[in-house]
Amino acid sequence: MSRFQVGQEISFVSMGTITPELLKEFSITGSDPNPIHLDDRAAQKAGLTGPIAHGMLLATLIIARIEKELNANENLAQTHFRFRAMTFLGEEVFVGGKVLKISPHQTEFELVARSQKAAEFEIKTLAKIKVSHP
Repeated sequence: MSRFQVGQEISFVSMGTITPELLKEFSITGSDPNPIHLDDRAAQKAGLTGPIAHGMLLATLIIARIEKELNANENLAQTHFRFRAMTFLGEEVFVGGKVLKISPHQTEFELVARSQKAAEFEIKTLAKIKVSHP
């Protein structure tokens, strides 16, 4: 049985700021050396204002956030990500969300990666994550 409740909030937590070092490290570990993630000129040539974070880097931050909520007997069962907006170098990423659905052996969460632009938060990535439990 799940220890979560439908509608329960998963608080937004800062997962860090997108730095050149983080992008370089993820380019290596994620096998994505596309220069729009690493080089200002390449990003501008592609029509961007500067380097952007890898979509899968944001997915990794979302998974890291939900894993902070899980017990040892709870496991990720399924993930689905929808990338809605680019995340640029220097942006701080916050991840949080809520519990959507609970079944006897699974809990479904909706998590959001967002960053603050002026006074408002902009959603960058939306994720639905299913967690299995005994």
